[in-house]
Amino acid sequence: MKPAATRQGGITLLEVLITMSLVAFVLVSLGRLQAGLLLNHTLGRQQSLAVLLAEGGLARLRLSVASADAPRARREKLGPTKDCGEILAGQDTCYERRDHAVAAAAGLWRIESTVRWRDRHGTSRQVSLHSLAAAPDPAALAALYQPATPLLQTPRPRP
Repeated sequence: MKPAATRQGGITLLEVLITMSLVAFVLVSLGRLQAGLLLNHTLGRQQSLAVLLAEGGLARLRLSVASADAPRARREKLGPTKDCGEILAGQDTCYERRDHAVAAAAGLWRIESTVRWRDRHGTSRQVSLHSLAAAPDPAALAALYQPATPLLQTPRPRP
């Protein structure tokens, strides 16, 4: 009588290769996903800062209109150094803000603030905010400086 063939336990080389290739595929996919997330985070941070800078430009223009000064066009570079001269690629970003105001009607100004920058791939990006600002009415301003009168006066008792 022949002894029955016994199967030995363990894993084959083919199973090990398939498992290793699956693990490698998952790790490469996770690495690409992480790189994409980092790129989107950087672009989102740059866009958020550009919107804040443009809002600052609009606020400056609104203040100049409210103070009865004629708003002037202004162009400035904003970044880690005063002139945004030497910026290493991927380290920081240089922003250029242009503020502009045009008289639209009597006492009404159309104001605009545009911020431009280049992302880490060299692509030019831009954010523009537009608004209207009204010059204050001198009569309304004079009314603000008059002493306040009480709205409700208590009746005086009659003698």
